[in-house]
Amino acid sequence: MKNIVYVGLKDDIVSVENESFPIKNLSADLIKKYLPENIEPTDIGGISWCLNDPTQTVFNTYHNGDFRFDVAEENYNKFIKPYVDIWQAKQDEQQQEQEKAKAEWNKFENRQARAIEVIRADYARAQSDGFMRSSLGFDADISPSSTATLLGTQTNLVATQSTKSTETPTTAFFDFNGYRHDLDADQVQVLICEINYAQNHLRVQKHRFKTAVTATTDNESLNTCLATCLFTALDFSRAAEDGTPAELPIEQPKTIQERVAAR
Repeated sequence: MKNIVYVGLKDDIVSVENESFPIKNLSADLIKKYLPENIEPTDIGGISWCLNDPTQTVFNTYHNGDFRFDVAEENYNKFIKPYVDIWQAKQDEQQQEQEKAKAEWNKFENRQARAIEVIRADYARAQSDGFMRSSLGFDADISPSSTATLLGTQTNLVATQSTKSTETPTTAFFDFNGYRHDLDADQVQVLICEINYAQNHLRVQKHRFKTAVTATTDNESLNTCLATCLFTALDFSRAAEDGTPAELPIEQPKTIQERVAAR
């Protein structure tokens, strides 16, 4: 026997252990079948059953108040269990639908498509919010739309004569953290090259990740692939002997696998 059951015939719901499902189109004949003979289906508003509190085990009627009945297995089977069975069928149906939807969501083809979308979103975020650590000793915004670039120029970090001068220092630059740096012409050129390099680095990563994901053939290979699809920022202050910059992980609140799985 269940502990707590409420049958809301007026509201068309059945609640078992405080979990409710809508129960539509209960006929008067069906309701009458599970009622005492002295209660008419048109007069019943609800039925309450509480195994641990007999005072809450009642038939709620519109015109004659509440009728208590004994908390006994016989009464449970006659008046309550039929509605619990209807409730259980609804719960089983919902669970089957959820399992079917989950299976569809986790199909390889669908996960692969979502992985591509997550990679695109990660690339957009890394580009718009990203930075690189310059060999000049500060972090620089690499977003193409950022205003924290070379002061006075309308095109972001484009190497034109308007951004350089033969005098030093001549160009004011505000870094990723908002600090000002006065740069000479050579430093401006270095900064432009490093920012362009960092932007291209992200583009190369996006293309490589998408190609790798597209080449996967099942969920196992996709999971292995996703573990490597992590965008990185560049650190030119720790470049290798051949000039290759070090890479810095870009932190994410959730792993790429979690974001692909998220509904």
